[in-house]
Amino acid sequence: MADKNWSQIGDEIEDMVRNALETKDFGQLSQNISRTVGEAMENVGKSVQNAVNKADAKTREAAEKYSGRPGTSTDHTVYSGTVEGKGSSSGRQTSYEYSRSTMRSTRFQPGYEQAREKNRKNFLRERFKNPGGMTGTGVALSICGYTFLGILVITLGITIPLLLPDHVQAAMITTGVLAPFVAGSAFMAYKGSSLLGQSRRFRRYVEELRDREFCQIRELADALGKSEDFVKKDVGKMIRKRLFLHGHLDKAQTCLMVTDSAYEQYQTAEKQLEERQKEEKRKAEEAEKFGRRKDLPEEAKKTIAAGRAYLEEIRTCNDRIPGVEISEKISRLELVISKIFNRVEQHPELVDDLGRFMDYYLPTTVKLLKAYEELDGQPSQGENIVNSKKEIEDTLDTIDQAFEKLLDSFFEEAAWDISSDISVLHNMFAQEGLTESDFDKVKVKR
Repeated sequence: MADKNWSQIGDEIEDMVRNALETKDFGQLSQNISRTVGEAMENVGKSVQNAVNKADAKTREAAEKYSGRPGTSTDHTVYSGTVEGKGSSSGRQTSYEYSRSTMRSTRFQPGYEQAREKNRKNFLRERFKNPGGMTGTGVALSICGYTFLGILVITLGITIPLLLPDHVQAAMITTGVLAPFVAGSAFMAYKGSSLLGQSRRFRRYVEELRDREFCQIRELADALGKSEDFVKKDVGKMIRKRLFLHGHLDKAQTCLMVTDSAYEQYQTAEKQLEERQKEEKRKAEEAEKFGRRKDLPEEAKKTIAAGRAYLEEIRTCNDRIPGVEISEKISRLELVISKIFNRVEQHPELVDDLGRFMDYYLPTTVKLLKAYEELDGQPSQGENIVNSKKEIEDTLDTIDQAFEKLLDSFFEEAAWDISSDISVLHNMFAQEGLTESDFDKVKVKR
């Protein structure tokens, strides 16, 4: 059976049907057809396996070529996307500038092009799985599936007219026996076509990415002429199949990242964004608290409005200054100032205590922050600039302590009232005999 071609299989099945019609014996027809088709399917399986083995061999051969020698792998440093130094004005050479100068000095040396091609292959090998095996399997499944499906359909087209209308039961038996093989062949053909399509799209994605560590889904969709939803699902399947060896999608599924370093940078940026959003939400809630009362005296309303304006300037400076440490100091200042004005809104009589705070302290604070912002934005950070920035940072600590003491003083009267209430309460309890007297306490100690 292994040496029979597809036409011989069709002829053999037709002979079985004719023989059953002549002898009027349909008892063995189902078993004979099933055995013949089963043997043919076994040959198909062997053909598929041979094709897969050849594809795997080609994949291993390609991997050996990529690594430079059989059975080994080489560690490489891939493009990191980082630049050392802030620019040419710093006197240091950026990674890009260094690579270009190195290229100019080495590109005409012997073996340069071969080394460059080897590095490119290693670069691809580290990020993407070789799709050769998937392509070979797809070709094998497609050829076998479509070929066997065609033979089965032709066989049915020959045998069914011979059996109908006189031998309906035999026609049903033949159809029932061949139907599972038809379904299996159709699935095999569909699976092969699907693998081939996926392999073609994967190669197209790799071409579109080139040497980049990430790419927008929109770019891939435009390159393929597909919708973004289709590409999202398609790329997701390829990531799960490990075609992208280090592939990740962002939370919104709008960006494909093909290196772990790019994904780690994305996660860090995402975390920082969430923290900023929380901080902005908190600041907005604090700002909304100002001016909620409608029965405030006019002077208190003007003071709170001016305080809100100063806070907005401080917040703007904080957003423009990138330093983490000073940003934390400015955020603490914002919080203390917000609490001061919240207290003034609850007790408008405290406005009289804010004269110097409003006329000097807040304006000076804003002036210092704007000066720091200007100094920090200078491309060259000389000694004078660094020292001035350090003085401003230290002064912010002093300002924060002074503002906290001002806020604490606003609760001084409340603290006296609480202390007086507690003292009166203890005296009343003692008069009513509801607490231990000093004589009883001394007696218990003895």
